[in-house]
Amino acid sequence: MGYIKEVRKALRTNRFVSDLFYFLHIDDLLIRLGSKSFENAIENAIEKFRPELKKTSNTEIEKVKNEIRHSYYVCKSSPDEYFLMGLYNFDDEGKRSFVTDKFLYMTMLRLSSRKKHDEEIENKWNFYKLATPYFKRQAVGIFTNRDFDDFKRVALDIHDLILKPLDACMGKGISAVNITNEEQAKMVFDSMIEKGGAWIVEERIRQTKEMAIWCESCVNTVRFLSILNKNTGFHAIKPFLRTGRKGAIVDNAGSGGIFANVDVKSGILCTCGIDELGNRYIEHPDTHIKFEGWQIPQYNQLVDMVKEMHEKIMPTHPYIGWDLALTDKGWVVIEANWGQFVNQYIDHVGLKKEFLQYVEGK
Repeated sequence: MGYIKEVRKALRTNRFVSDLFYFLHIDDLLIRLGSKSFENAIENAIEKFRPELKKTSNTEIEKVKNEIRHSYYVCKSSPDEYFLMGLYNFDDEGKRSFVTDKFLYMTMLRLSSRKKHDEEIENKWNFYKLATPYFKRQAVGIFTNRDFDDFKRVALDIHDLILKPLDACMGKGISAVNITNEEQAKMVFDSMIEKGGAWIVEERIRQTKEMAIWCESCVNTVRFLSILNKNTGFHAIKPFLRTGRKGAIVDNAGSGGIFANVDVKSGILCTCGIDELGNRYIEHPDTHIKFEGWQIPQYNQLVDMVKEMHEKIMPTHPYIGWDLALTDKGWVVIEANWGQFVNQYIDHVGLKKEFLQYVEGK
């Protein structure tokens, strides 16, 4: 399985192979032939968003499945995106106005290097080394059992740590630990080595009280979507606040978190909250703070920092979604990615025209 994974990774980083795959619509063909993974995704999406369909006829269920498949052919939407973006309300032209995750990746593969993305953005340790001044906290990479001394040094200096697998996504596999002595450090280190893979261990972020009011157990963040074009400069598209639920240690929507759109000019929340089951919230269900109208603190400083980061450390990447947290040291970066457009989920307004205008500099 490891060999197959490496081959797939090598193929996806080859621009010619990627272009050929999508140009020949091989992805469409796989779905038309009944791709098991896509069919399973359809079943799961219906279970999440339209469970009442299970009580209807097979004809009605198959009709919805066909609509989901057709939506993929039209705009590359996943089954989840079909429901979350409200694509069932749009004709084909309307569907094409949305930036789906697959369309986003197809566009970025055309404009940028997947290999450079994997090395500088997806690899969390490499990203830390590039963005260290903007992390404003300690971190250490764990790759083999020879890294114990570095881990112990950071652990006994910092104590409160976040452990992240380097290949983690959607907050999966992340845990928080408190280490006070060498014996505890050895136990935690051995556990990471036993689980396998590479890790980044970071000093736990201490967010400001202003941000902690949403959820104290996790760091509440802002996902800021920035575009850097050599002709037209720096642009931003609807950022969004991400807040966790009581007891959670991550704010990812995929882990039960809630997000709300931010007005890009003022930094004020301009929508209600939503989770990845499509549930909408006028106020946070645990802390009862109203979403719409809430001002992101120190918003101008956040924008300035993102612009500086993009221009200084990621100038060859046309588009990045930055995750940021507010601490007593100011805004700090958590990680970067190709930033899925989850902020289209709330208002069901497609951003493709604006996105392409900015990334292509037209």
